[in-house]
Amino acid sequence: MTALVPLHLSVGIKLLKVPLAGPTGPSSETLMSSVRRLVRLRGFIFFLQAEAHDGFRVRTSRAAREEPGLVPVEPAANRTIHRHLTHNRTPAIHLKMTRLYVKGRVLGYTRGKRNQKPTSSLVQLEGVSNKEEAAFYLGKRIAYVYRAQRAIKGSKVRIIWGKVTRPHGNSGVVRGKFTTNLPPRCFGASCRVMLYPSNI
Repeated sequence: MTALVPLHLSVGIKLLKVPLAGPTGPSSETLMSSVRRLVRLRGFIFFLQAEAHDGFRVRTSRAAREEPGLVPVEPAANRTIHRHLTHNRTPAIHLKMTRLYVKGRVLGYTRGKRNQKPTSSLVQLEGVSNKEEAAFYLGKRIAYVYRAQRAIKGSKVRIIWGKVTRPHGNSGVVRGKFTTNLPPRCFGASCRVMLYPSNI
């Protein structure tokens, strides 16, 4: 049995311990719905995946029985779980990050036979192969992340933001408009197509 324990990254690491799925805890559907709620609230979410042993006993509080889902459990409720989760003394515990964007590839500008239009760029989406699938990404934000030589506020990482405007062709390519025109050196580079704003 595997317990999913989301981590909220703040000044320190705050553990939100989830009761184990089984006869004494909520079902796996309840756990996954709780995880989806956290994903919608925060851009990135981290999970701890720990193998549950016989010595791992999770006692839910009164609030857990009244409202199933993600409930903070007192660290003193079980010192064994608290020690393994906070100090990471077992190889069964590892940190895994879930990304909320789809990888894309900048193909170039839209163009005719002789003239190209640098205000509109073509992006090939990973795993998208037709116009119907590409329609899901209309209106989504695009981020082209790159590094510059001069640091601004201590960071050399720059981002050019844009959004998906319409499909292009029948093979999963979309058109994107950016706040500033993409430089030609980014042709063939990867970009990030975010899964927001949602149109579901």
